[in-house]
Order: sequence, then structure tokens, then C-alpha cells
Amino acid sequence: MKTLILFNKSPLKVTDGGTMAAHSLTDVIVNQSEFTVIAPFSTHKHPVNAKDFPKKWKEKAVLESIQADTRLRPTGFIKSMADGSSYHMQRVRDSDTRHQVLSLISKYRPDVVVLDGLFGLAYAEIVKSAFDIPVLYRSHNVEHLIWKELAEKEKNPLKKTTLTILANRLKAEEFDMLRFVDGIFFISAEDSGKIMEKGSGMMKPYEVLFPSFDESFFNRKFIPSAETEPLKLFHLGAMDWAPNLEAVTHFVEVIWPEIRKAYGDRVTFHAAGVRMPESLLNRKIPGVTFSGKVPDFMEFANTHHLMAVPLISGSGIRMKIAEAMVSGIPVIASTHAIGGIPAQKNKEFLQADSAKEWIKQLGDILSGKTDLHKLAQAGRTKAQALFSEEAANAVVKTLFEKIKRD
Repeated sequence: MKTLILFNKSPLKVTDGGTMAAHSLTDVIVNQSEFTVIAPFSTHKHPVNAKDFPKKWKEKAVLESIQADTRLRPTGFIKSMADGSSYHMQRVRDSDTRHQVLSLISKYRPDVVVLDGLFGLAYAEIVKSAFDIPVLYRSHNVEHLIWKELAEKEKNPLKKTTLTILANRLKAEEFDMLRFVDGIFFISAEDSGKIMEKGSGMMKPYEVLFPSFDESFFNRKFIPSAETEPLKLFHLGAMDWAPNLEAVTHFVEVIWPEIRKAYGDRVTFHAAGVRMPESLLNRKIPGVTFSGKVPDFMEFANTHHLMAVPLISGSGIRMKIAEAMVSGIPVIASTHAIGGIPAQKNKEFLQADSAKEWIKQLGDILSGKTDLHKLAQAGRTKAQALFSEEAANAVVKTLFEKIKRD
């Protein structure tokens, strides 16, 4: 079987949660296909570098990057607002990009096309109309819900109206494009329920495909900071993803002052990640540190005690939480952050939403009531069942067989 995967952005090098999920999908597809065409959009923000192509894929896969100009342009935005289309998807549907995509499919004639992420989904109708081949969609999250939540929280009337329009347009197009796919890989059961719910009109074969990690991740050794105090929390995530920026900002402005009142210097918080905005890097908050990209995830984690993920919006699953659990790192997370990962609260992770809940959980750690080592070990056991390569291979094989029968 020959497979072509159209990616939102390059899966070659893992730089954030999205690329980690795409990379793990590629591993599984390459493993199960005789030949795979890896076709990511190469954009101004996320250029594809052929030098990053992993050796493990070279025998059974080829890289074909697609040049796409997805930069935000006022004229394009105004046009989409006027004609009722979704600007999110229109950015990759220009004639040149469309020609590149269709030419690749004509060249390789794959047996299956997998559309990874929102930009990939934008091509569902185009690919299905031009070629009589099965098309699968890999959903990273339910995009329109993220924008809906951002709109609901926005206080500026003009921004709120704009975000609401964008969310509604995106919702309409997400559902419209899903009509043209033959099957869906959801990244969580929670997301599958939001799309496949009764009355949506969706009757597609689907499977929940968690991102997978190879054995080297499960063999990692988390060695937390030797100091028992201060209790060192860390957050790590791409800061150009709106929910991450929103979460960190909300945490340091609303939750952190209350934690500070309760524990003073006994607790610290370090937020890091690619594209950390200057507005945060330049802020001076007692007990809080901001920094950009970290060279190595485990080296950074080992200077702390546990990962803190205070998301208040978003869908899908947080790849950094999955990676932390796989790596034996204890996690404290909000309901939104853990959503999609079927882990037991206060046994496999700690849950906290309000300032009161954060203070209670941190107090239990400081007093010794909560054993972080036991928490981390329970989390890793759950991760082995959810995020192994064996589990992912079984899921992909199942959906491939379903679409063959259909």
C-alpha cells in the first residue's frame, strides 16, 4: 500500500506538541505502508528543511514539501469576511498551492491520502473530487471550539465579534470538509464525541489515535531537583499557540498571586517555550521566570519537581503532558489541560483549576501528603497503555481495514 500524508507543517523535526503528534503519526504510517510520501506545507513561519529527514524513514518514504504562503494578509482577511468563507482554510487554497498538491497525488498515485491537521483538511473536497481514492483525516483538535472559547472570553467588543465570526465560519467549514473524508483519526475520545455526537449527521468510520512514543521515551530517567524547597513548577509549550499564551498569562496574573500569598518563596514557577513573547520575557514577577526555547526537555525538567499545565481553553490532548507522563514526570493540570487523556485525577496526575485548588494541591506536596514519585510512576504506567507504538499501530491498522471494507 502506498500512502501520501499532507501535513499542516513539517513532521521531520519535533519542535512542539503539534510536530510531535505529526512525527508519531508518520512513524506508524511508514511502518504499515510499503511506500509513503511525506508532504508537509513549507511556510514562512514553518519552513521544511530536508536535512531534518530522519534516517529511519529513508528506505520506505520520500519527502515532497509544498510551498505555501500562509502569512496573514489584510486583503485576504477582508475578502474572506465579505464572501463568508473561513480565512483559516483559504490561506492554503491558492491556485499555486492547489496545483502542487494535485500534481503530487498524480505523480505518486497513492492508495490512501491522509490529511493531517486543519490545513490538510482544507483539501478534503479538492482531493476527493479529483481522485477516486480513500481520504483519511487526522484531527489534532476541534479547531472551531478553540476560537469559540477565545471569543467568549474576549472583552474587547470588536475583537469578540471578529473572533465569533471566525469561529462560526470555521465550524461550518470543518463540518463541511469532513463530509469528504472516508475516515477520521481523532486524537482523543473527548474530541470524537464533539464531532460524532448525535444529530451532527456524521457517520464516518473513526478511531481514537493517541500520539505514540518509542521505547527511548519510556526509558528516560526523571531526576527531580535535589532541593525539597522551593517546590519548582515548570510549564513548557509553544507560545504561539493561543491557549498556551492565554494559560500562562492567566496563571501568573490570577492564580499565582494567591499561591504567593499562601506559600511565599516556598514555590516557584518557570514558563518556557518557543516564541515566548517579549511582553512576558520582560515581566518581573516574584517567584516567576520566563524563558524561550529550551535545548533539552529532560535537562530542563530535571531542574524542577513537576510540570504545571493551567490551560483554560483548547481541545485535543496536550502533547507535553503525554511526554511528561511517558517520561515519569509528575503533572499538575487543569481540567482543560488533561482533557482527552483518560487519567485518574489525584492518582495518575493532580488536578487543579481554581486558585484554591492549586493552593490545596501544592500544600499537600509541601507537607508530604502527596508523594510525587508514586504519582509519576502511576502516570507512567497509564502512559504505557495509551501512548506506546504497539497501541498506535493497532489503531491505524484497524481504520485502514475499515475503509477497505467500506
